[in-house]
Formats: sequence, C-alpha cells, structure tokens
Amino acid sequence: MGRSQHYLWQMALTLHQGGLITHVTQKVIQQASDELRRLFSHEDMEGEWTVYEVLNVLSLFIAEEPNHCVWYDGERIYDDEDYAHLMQEYADATVGEWIPENLSSARSYEEGGKECDIIDFDFRGIHFHWEFNASGSDWVDPAFLDLVEQFSRTYLEGEFFEVPTHDQTACFYYLPHRTVASLIIIMEQIEQHFANFDAFVEALD
Repeated sequence: MGRSQHYLWQMALTLHQGGLITHVTQKVIQQASDELRRLFSHEDMEGEWTVYEVLNVLSLFIAEEPNHCVWYDGERIYDDEDYAHLMQEYADATVGEWIPENLSSARSYEEGGKECDIIDFDFRGIHFHWEFNASGSDWVDPAFLDLVEQFSRTYLEGEFFEVPTHDQTACFYYLPHRTVASLIIIMEQIEQHFANFDAFVEALD
C-alpha cells in the first residue's frame, strides 16, 4: 500500500467514526485513489496542491442519510428572512440536536445609512440575539459564519467543518468535535509530507 493510501485510510476511517461514511473498504480506498488520479490528469489540476482535494474525493462516499451536509450558493441573501432560512439549514444538518425555536431574521436601518442584520432564536430555554453589520452585499457575511461556529463549539456536540469548493457555493459537514480535530491533524500531516498534488498522487502506488 502506498503512503498516500495510508492517509486515505486514516481520513476515511475518521469520517466513518464521525458517522459520515457507512463502510470503509479497500474498494472504497481504491475508487478514491482512481478519482485522485483522474483529477491529477486534468489539465487544470496538474501541479496544484490542496489537501482538500483528498477530502472532496472521500466525500463521494458519504451516506446521503442522515444528511449532515449544508451546501448552498454563497450569494443568497436577498430578503430579511434569508438568514433565518440559512440558519435552519445548518440546524437541520445536526439531525435534531439543534432545534432553533422562534427563529427570525431581519435587517435594520439606522441613522447615517448603517445597516445591521439581526437573528433571534431560542435554544434549550436560552434566547439568542445576534447582530452584525450588514455589508449590503447579497453574499453570506463572514460574521454570520463566525457566530454559527462560536455557537456550535459552545452549545453543540459537533461543529461545521468547511470543505472548499471550486465555485461560489459553500459546503459544510456537521461532525463531532473530536472528528474535526482528528481530520485537521491528518490534513496537516499530509501537507507536511507531500509538497504538491503530483507527489501525493504518485505515492498512491
């Protein structure tokens, strides 16, 4: 088994422990290896390196149910309730752990033309009131993502792990905190041991 396949096994087993991949077999690892070779042969990928490509390939084997994925177009904030709808998508990915009650969102306009996005909801008897400066853009504000991250790390048993995409969509998987920590360690090791995508693919055999 090549050194790269060793890391594929580690990542796949970690995703299995996190509840995303149902079965991890040699066939799964071989199919993931073949897909990585296919990506390497693509002209746009040659010479580039992002460890997330490995995770993206393994995501092909993630079970559809229960659905722990949040995937959306980053340009989607047009109306007052859009943040509430987006937050509900994050909550749904926890499969019942996070059930926000009385959820609402709005945009307030203050003197001087300042805009502020507001999100209110209740969770386990606690009322949450989030406010952050509205950028005036249709794009999901990074401040919203920061608040979701802080909330999940404080009140939930997992967090939302981002997997970068090649377009304007955003993709997050809800995973236990320990699974995220393990993935980060494995991905750091991969980046340390392989200078580029070419080297990782070549070490699959």
